Amino acid sequence: MPTANQVCRTGEGTSYHQDEMARRFVMSGGCWEPAPHPTANHGASVDVTPAVPTSSDRCGRCSAVYQHSIIRGANVNHVDIGRTQPASYKALIELHVASTKAAVEVGLSARLVELVKIRASQMNGCAYCLRMHTVDALRHGETTDRLAVLSAWRETTDYFAPDETSALEITEYVTHIGGAELSADAHARIRESLSAGQIAAVHWLAIVINAFNRVAISSHLPVTPAS
Repeated sequence: MPTANQVCRTGEGTSYHQDEMARRFVMSGGCWEPAPHPTANHGASVDVTPAVPTSSDRCGRCSAVYQHSIIRGANVNHVDIGRTQPASYKALIELHVASTKAAVEVGLSARLVELVKIRASQMNGCAYCLRMHTVDALRHGETTDRLAVLSAWRETTDYFAPDETSALEITEYVTHIGGAELSADAHARIRESLSAGQIAAVHWLAIVINAFNRVAISSHLPVTPAS
């Protein structure tokens, strides 16, 4: 793990409008070193590579960005619940970091992790999280062909592996927790393709993204075209 004042690097950097990346940073729990990068329609932006430092690893600069960017630009007619209750929002970020780290440690792929986040966001109608995690999925090697049919994955063949369909079943169950319980057949399919640790990890991923969906939607975080 890099020290607090070093750049955290885990993958390919992505350019975004500065305010967009500030909010993305807060939701991803990452640490950055920004560099100017011009864009056609949005002015200054930064190249950012998110990572997952522990709370003790975060530098003072990142803490300042957190305080500055939680809800800058949100709809002024709605309360930005992250900015109004920053301690609670920071705790949710920590849970996001922990759940994603646990998923990787039990052998779940980055693509599967992003499928969980995208599918829950589709079901909840969260444009903010959909855009964020679609970009992340593509960066991790996901294809537009698979993303195009994700919302109808049960109607497809040969698109998704058994561990992915099991993760999607869990995600839909958690997202509609007040609905029907998973059937015995569904539980059997899930246990055939996922270990107990992986099942628990997918549940936590689904729980956390559902929480983030509710933060973004209830705060009416702005979603505008990137270019």
